[in-house]
Amino acid sequence: MGMALSLVGCLSLTIWQATQSLGSGNVERSHRGQASIAYVLAHEFLAQTTHRNGEIVLLFPPESEAPVAALDSFYEGFARVMSRFRSIKLREVTIPTTRRDCEEGRLDRETFEKNLPATSDILAFVSWVGFPEEGEGMSVFSGAEPPPFFIYDPSNAAHWKSAMEAGFVGAVARQKTSSKNATPQAEPDTPRQFFDNSYQLITHTAHLDQGAQ
Repeated sequence: MGMALSLVGCLSLTIWQATQSLGSGNVERSHRGQASIAYVLAHEFLAQTTHRNGEIVLLFPPESEAPVAALDSFYEGFARVMSRFRSIKLREVTIPTTRRDCEEGRLDRETFEKNLPATSDILAFVSWVGFPEEGEGMSVFSGAEPPPFFIYDPSNAAHWKSAMEAGFVGAVARQKTSSKNATPQAEPDTPRQFFDNSYQLITHTAHLDQGAQ
């Protein structure tokens, strides 16, 4: 992680070609998946807000609790979309948690909140670790215009639902439920196609109640 924002361009094909070089087989697919999630969440941020001057804070687990290459793929995918906005800076923050707690939706709210930076120029938080239960009560949301959260939820626990209903969460990406009867999908050509094949995007306006069941 920690890649500079001097990356040029945000074309889908460019991102896709970059992520394809990170591995092979299931490993490569996992990294492409992370790049596709970052790509979609980054574009959701751009679609939902006009603010382009400040920091976007990316929340990651300790490197010992996740494949570093997967985190790099996520960071790079997000950074490439934002690279055309020189006034947007990315900052990485580590949330002390474990891989199992992320996957099972057991984020400690107090620990999560304590590690969030509190500066006035934060445009959004992008969480790779999910969202804590009852997180809508965190002090970060007490201001007049709190920065929204854009979340990858590896647990499908939907602890973010109340926060989304309150307008604090802009979008959530999570794995689609697999079906044995699903029709085989063609190999995707773009990050968005890969995302749509494997993941679900939930926003406040896109069938929240139906999607978070």
